[in-house]
Amino acid sequence: MTDYVAYHSAELMGHALDANDSLVFFSRKPRKYLESAIGQRVWVIASERLGSEKRYQLTGVYRPSAVTPDQDGWRILGSGTAFHPPIDVTGLPWFRELRREQHDFSFGFNRIKSIDLSTALVQAHIQDATRLSATCIYAIVTRDVLDPVALDQTALTRTEARVWAEAARLFKEASQRERDLPIVLADAKDCSRLLYWGVLVDVVIARDAGTTTYTVDRLRPLRGTYTPQDLVLKSSGEPIAYGYIRSYAICETPGFLVDSPNDPATLAFLSNEEGPSPETLLEGAAIRVVVNAYERNQQARAACLAHHGCACCVCGFDFRAAYGELGADFIHVHHLVPLSTIGEQYRVDPLADLCPVCPNCHAMLHARKPALKPEALRDIMRGQRLTGLSNNQLQLTGPAVGERTGGLRGPSTL
Repeated sequence: MTDYVAYHSAELMGHALDANDSLVFFSRKPRKYLESAIGQRVWVIASERLGSEKRYQLTGVYRPSAVTPDQDGWRILGSGTAFHPPIDVTGLPWFRELRREQHDFSFGFNRIKSIDLSTALVQAHIQDATRLSATCIYAIVTRDVLDPVALDQTALTRTEARVWAEAARLFKEASQRERDLPIVLADAKDCSRLLYWGVLVDVVIARDAGTTTYTVDRLRPLRGTYTPQDLVLKSSGEPIAYGYIRSYAICETPGFLVDSPNDPATLAFLSNEEGPSPETLLEGAAIRVVVNAYERNQQARAACLAHHGCACCVCGFDFRAAYGELGADFIHVHHLVPLSTIGEQYRVDPLADLCPVCPNCHAMLHARKPALKPEALRDIMRGQRLTGLSNNQLQLTGPAVGERTGGLRGPSTL
């Protein structure tokens, strides 16, 4: 998947961009170049001057389907997802780098060269879907305090001998925008590892006493090993330095936060397994799956589910609809190109290479080698229903692979 950027300047065009789920963009670039974007991914960025300040917003992501003549240029047509509200990216370090690469968007419509910038755009998209603010708070708390709170699923309330003025401002701003302001917590013992994260639900400043009392809800463990050096300071755009022992900092929200489930109680339901391996052992009616050694990228899983939703793309089964909150976020993620056939790391496009499947369908996909395509398994299930060999109550209500199964607005084309 190749990423492009399309830029709209309200100053130059004379009007603000009215973003919707259809892409209509004018360009004078050669038609052949524009047609190279058909079927690829286009991120639309709009700017508008507010007083002396110029603000930039990520307004949507689209997939072009046609290029048509239009007076002295061409129109790029397509469909996708408009972000409501748009994502303010002004001042973010990765966006400053994007502006440099694109020569301050002087090309209008142009290919994005850096894979890191493409990844940053996808992460911004994920964070928007999960309602997380682009900024987070970093703080330190001893593990003996954090572990019981996370285990008991209670709120964490702490008082710091410092005024968190910027955190209070960011909390108020996030609340007004209906966003969650995440807080990432490191072990205060040596600040060598990030342990938990959650969502700030209250920040109270006592200026006379010089203290801040904050409350964290939905405290959950980070899945994977991360250190404070994996966080980027908002002020400098640089990672937190080794030996940084301050109790509080403002950072960019990292992509790995979306790896964790909304409820720690669902952690056991999140399967990284691709499916039964050749070492599958049959024990009566039970199947014991031997997990292969390939690493599963949790950001890719999160991006897949943010885009496609958590309903099975083969049979349509939705665990949350069937079991309520117990089944929330429970679904397997299937690699359309099995990692075991590649044998080395490769860059996964989570929207095109992954799809959500229930455990039953996942096992059936891998019942043959090479694995069945999801649409082929769906055809088998349809055939079973038509011949009356399957359960009479089987209902194939799920969308085919590539169709929207929930979550974000707009067609699943990206």
